[in-house]
Amino acid sequence: MGSQKETKLAYGLAAILLIVGVVCYAAVPAEKPDEPVRKVYKSLGGDVMFDHQMHAQVDDCAACHHHGETGDYMSCAECHRAADVKTVPSECTACHPVIYDDYIFDEHHVVLETEPEAWTCKDCHALAEGEDIPASCSECHDPDYGDAMIMKFQKTSDALHDQCIGCHEDYGAGPVACGECHAQ
Repeated sequence: MGSQKETKLAYGLAAILLIVGVVCYAAVPAEKPDEPVRKVYKSLGGDVMFDHQMHAQVDDCAACHHHGETGDYMSCAECHRAADVKTVPSECTACHPVIYDDYIFDEHHVVLETEPEAWTCKDCHALAEGEDIPASCSECHDPDYGDAMIMKFQKTSDALHDQCIGCHEDYGAGPVACGECHAQ
């Protein structure tokens, strides 16, 4: 009689364990949440969109972020002459054809293929319609640095430390340790 009771107890425990296993399996999400794609940073020069997928594929920051050959930031006047800022054409490509050509044929082609009508220069470099060009560079750039192109928005280190690492930990992808980004 004792062995029949033990058998029923064993079957009962097995059934409970099976039910707990099924419930635990069902509680785990089947898919990861959508990965972050774009984040907009506010700046005095207009909203700047950070495209995570594009930045993760680029090897050379200077391909888009214009620095001099020495690695120093170029002065505003090296690209923007005083006579040039009196009037602004309606199309960005009138002054920046090389940048646009590079944009069309580099990593951005992925975005253009998926959202051809959605992306323009103003999507990343916002300048309100009808807004005048600022009278001085320092309206967008930090005046404490003279001619240096230091934008008044969140520093890269802050952006990386505040946002990227958290997402990389959450998604289990991307660098999270200091030495993975910083040279030792």
